[in-house]
Amino acid sequence: MKSFKNVLISLIVCLNSTSLSAEEHPFTPLLGIAKDSLEHINKGVQDYTTVLVKNDATYGSQRLYVKVRHDPFSVYVKFLSPTREAGKEAIYKDGVIVAHGVGAQRVFGTLTLKPTSPLAMAGQRYPVTELGIKRLAERVVEVGSKEKNYGECTASVEEDSGTTCYTIEHPYPRKQFFFHVAKIFVRDKLPVRIQLFDWGKTLVEDYEYTDIKLNQGLTDRDFDSKEYGF
Repeated sequence: MKSFKNVLISLIVCLNSTSLSAEEHPFTPLLGIAKDSLEHINKGVQDYTTVLVKNDATYGSQRLYVKVRHDPFSVYVKFLSPTREAGKEAIYKDGVIVAHGVGAQRVFGTLTLKPTSPLAMAGQRYPVTELGIKRLAERVVEVGSKEKNYGECTASVEEDSGTTCYTIEHPYPRKQFFFHVAKIFVRDKLPVRIQLFDWGKTLVEDYEYTDIKLNQGLTDRDFDSKEYGF
């Protein structure tokens, strides 16, 4: 989404003191939404497929077809773009990644990796264990719970075509803040996109879950490398 035409709520509150109660903190509405989202996911979402669109200031743009099962947590990823990576596949299950590359990387065959190993992290800001809409909701709760201890924060809410965007902004860089502006997009009770900007107002990361199809009945076969021929 590139713009928001209808501003329904504007919660522009500048906090210069940490003495305000949790109810008065601008992050509180988003924290409540994230907690509700987590409850919704835990009760009603067993698995899903999605196309993850990533635009990263360090690692560039990628499109990934993804399958996620929550219990036990399992992930299948196939790279759709860029062209040089298209066709790469990886499966996370039981604490390890099984993966294969494309082109010259095929010479290494199928690899078994730890999620945080240098090879598994190549070209990625986060390990595969941080992937998914549930983990995004959990991260918002974690960050929001810490934010309530600090001031110097503004918040606003915008809505367009059924998607709500919550914007959190810190006016000054502090050691406790890891972003200048964060935008969290929520649709159908699910966090579907996050954008983070640094203090130079540069877009550092933009991750969006598109074409989400919930409760597809994914089984062990969907996370078995043999089913994909690697």
